[in-house]
Amino acid sequence: TSVTVTCRNQGQYAVSADSASGTVSSFTIALITGALTLVNTVTASSAAPNGIAVNVPAGGTNTFIYTADSGTADISILSVSGGTLAYQSAVSTAAMVTGSTPTSITVDPSGQFALVADSAGGTGSGSILVFQTAQSGGTATLSAVIGSPFASSATPTGSAPDDVVVDPSDTYAFATNQFVPSLAGFTFNDPATSGNLMPSTPIFEVATGNNPVWVTVDPLDRFVYVSNSTDATVSAWTLGAGGALGAVTGSPFGTGFTTGAVSGGIAIDPAGQFLYVADTFNAQVVAFQITQNTGALSPMTGSPFPVGNGTNGPFAVNIDPSGHFLYTGNSYDGTISMFTINPSSGALSAIGGSPLAYGAAPHTGTNALTIQ
Repeated sequence: TSVTVTCRNQGQYAVSADSASGTVSSFTIALITGALTLVNTVTASSAAPNGIAVNVPAGGTNTFIYTADSGTADISILSVSGGTLAYQSAVSTAAMVTGSTPTSITVDPSGQFALVADSAGGTGSGSILVFQTAQSGGTATLSAVIGSPFASSATPTGSAPDDVVVDPSDTYAFATNQFVPSLAGFTFNDPATSGNLMPSTPIFEVATGNNPVWVTVDPLDRFVYVSNSTDATVSAWTLGAGGALGAVTGSPFGTGFTTGAVSGGIAIDPAGQFLYVADTFNAQVVAFQITQNTGALSPMTGSPFPVGNGTNGPFAVNIDPSGHFLYTGNSYDGTISMFTINPSSGALSAIGGSPLAYGAAPHTGTNALTIQ
């Protein structure tokens, strides 16, 4: 009696995409410590995998990894078995977007669709591509949905969409337009099973800071946040009925960033209490407490937290499903930094062996991470 058992949904594997070496690597996640151990590294079909996502297609049993390959305009498909990666095939995006440059990829909560932000090289008409996912006999396929690609901005030429996410309810999607600059909102998958994107009404786009790159929705589906890279700020909105975005008082939030900061990847813990942003220039993670009723951000005690030796260039940030571990992909030296998260305060502590150098190839572009 008086015994409580609490289970945590800890990630089993982490997978990184290295844009410089054109490789994808898989790691096991130690159950107690969160330390990563390399399983294997494979060469993607083409150069510069800049985005990565994990997926078990709807109705399927196998796990797959998708990478957005900006170098040669395609999406690579890799299978995962026991943490071991194997390259399968690639789907070209070149015929879908003039000057196609896929920069990020995400899978919606249902596992039915993969959404890709295609910046079109930053000069053409940027778009969001949507693919239906499927598998048969251990092989995955991606098929463009009707209407794809979808315009990411009311002024798409030169908009350069950089990131796209789907909210936890699987109802809305949001994409950053780096050079407009703006955040675009969409209703997603209406009608059901269509994968369709429709601009939110009455407001399709809201203004952001300069060079918005990363966007995330808090796991409790209350708030939306954007990392503005050259401003070193975070813009914040409440997420209302119909996908309406309401600016959070005090947004954009810049207190907590140090001089010269260039904000990169952004992540929120599963309980929606803490928000973390990579500062690429200063090689640190800037952390915030999320005010639960408003979405406002306040600097966390002890923040910013150093990453490696100060020259690592953290860019990607990812938190495992249990909320106990945080990882950064370091784009300057191709390492991965590993941290535990204090469940009460959100403070980060480096895990032994961090930052992790991995593999024999010159990994100097670890720009994306995902966790299975």
